[in-house]
Amino acid sequence: MLDDDGTLHGEYRPPAAYQRLWQVTGIDITVRVTAARVPTLPRLAFGQEFQRLSDIYGQRYLQLWDLTGHDAYRGEPTPQRRAFEQLSTAFPDTFTTVIGRDGPHHVWLALPLAGLTDEIADAIIAAQARPGTTRAAGT
Repeated sequence: MLDDDGTLHGEYRPPAAYQRLWQVTGIDITVRVTAARVPTLPRLAFGQEFQRLSDIYGQRYLQLWDLTGHDAYRGEPTPQRRAFEQLSTAFPDTFTTVIGRDGPHHVWLALPLAGLTDEIADAIIAAQARPGTTRAAGT
């Protein structure tokens, strides 16, 4: 099996912090099956590059759409935009900004699973606990 760094290893195990994070948030692992290469923006991705985890090989990510997804064209400070800004500011060069199929109308953060630490898990859990942050399914 391919590990997050793209090397072949035996059985894959997510970081220890993932189990605790999943129990509180229910955030599932997705796989980045393709990657656009923008040299000046290495932490930029497009929504269609990700698929739900299955037997697909590729780097594993946590998609934080429910927590951080917002319309980049709108300036009002929604709970999701605040969570986006707080996480990306607290952990610079850690999260990937994802642009959805409709362009900047849908942007959110994704985290390479290999980068998940206890400190980041705590920050995600704290951000989700803030009122109004997590979206209802399908919104």
